[in-house]
Amino acid sequence: MTLNIGFIGDSITLGSYLNPGENPAARCGAILAAGLGETVNIVNLGANGSTSDQWRPSQAFYYSGTSAFASAGVTDVLMMLGANDCKTGVDVSGATFQSNISEIVNQLITDGYLRVWLNYPSWCTWDVGSPTLHLVEYQISIQNVANGTTIRVGDTTAYSFFEANQDLLLDGVHPLATGANDLGGFWAAPLLAFFGARVVRKSWKGARLQRR
Repeated sequence: MTLNIGFIGDSITLGSYLNPGENPAARCGAILAAGLGETVNIVNLGANGSTSDQWRPSQAFYYSGTSAFASAGVTDVLMMLGANDCKTGVDVSGATFQSNISEIVNQLITDGYLRVWLNYPSWCTWDVGSPTLHLVEYQISIQNVANGTTIRVGDTTAYSFFEANQDLLLDGVHPLATGANDLGGFWAAPLLAFFGARVVRKSWKGARLQRR
């Protein structure tokens, strides 16, 4: 089995301030490959400064990004947005964030991608001074959009992890290399559970048929 995964996100996904191969998407791919014993190819479309609105299907990021996904045979898309939405002066509400990501993921499924994995946005200092903790609101938005089949909740742990381990963030937002590896592991965990179970079932069935 070869797994082709696409990533939608902002500078955190892109891996700003990190060396090549240290970004969380690359680390997620490496962790999946090691855990599944399969080939994993990634397409990382993290875009510096991007918001959920800028990834809507009517915007340029979506179509340039999904063109790269299609060329690479991507079947599963992982998405983490929200850091730039929560900035003071942007202040995207939970309702608007939900509308934006719903538009994005529904178009992805319409375009033929098998599954979209919605990761909770990671904790960052940009949200701390807000009267409303937007990133917590966005967690609810993600739960509301997910359907448990084609649109799945991915990682839910990065927010609390980085809130408790702020020393792993370079500037209160972007992970250092160790933190990026942690984040990649968080993103990989739901996929390891999903694809790992499929591999185990396939192997067991093959062994059973061989004995017959």
